[in-house]
Amino acid sequence: MAFVAIREGITREWKTFMRFALVGGSSFAVKATAYTLLSRVIWNAGPRWVENIIALVISMIFNYTLHRLWTFKFQKSHSGSAPRYVAVVGVASLLDAGLFYIGHDILKFYDLLVLVADAALIAGFTFSAHRLFTFHHNPYRKKADVVQLP
Repeated sequence: MAFVAIREGITREWKTFMRFALVGGSSFAVKATAYTLLSRVIWNAGPRWVENIIALVISMIFNYTLHRLWTFKFQKSHSGSAPRYVAVVGVASLLDAGLFYIGHDILKFYDLLVLVADAALIAGFTFSAHRLFTFHHNPYRKKADVVQLP
């Protein structure tokens, strides 16, 4: 009986992770497309880091909507998920923007390569944070199976 419950839990988490990966991949496509249009067509002379932030905001709206409606739909919607999403994405965005600035403007790597590298680095953080905090019905409760610091 316990084995069945464990297997079902692993299966659910695997499906959640696969949905997260699909949404993340499509969000990356939205960001990359927006960035490419901004930097190569619409605002060619603009600062690349500003164009990156604009593209990031566009992809964040897309990302939240799909995660709420599809990836984490099995978790009941509770008030506070939007502000928690903004907090998590704010931290991830600061990391993304900082890494992009360092990679492109300081280290002089090709901007589209930096865009891909940033996405790969941020993905693990955002999956864990969204699963355990953003879309969790009670992210602040103490968990009995986790060591709690005093």
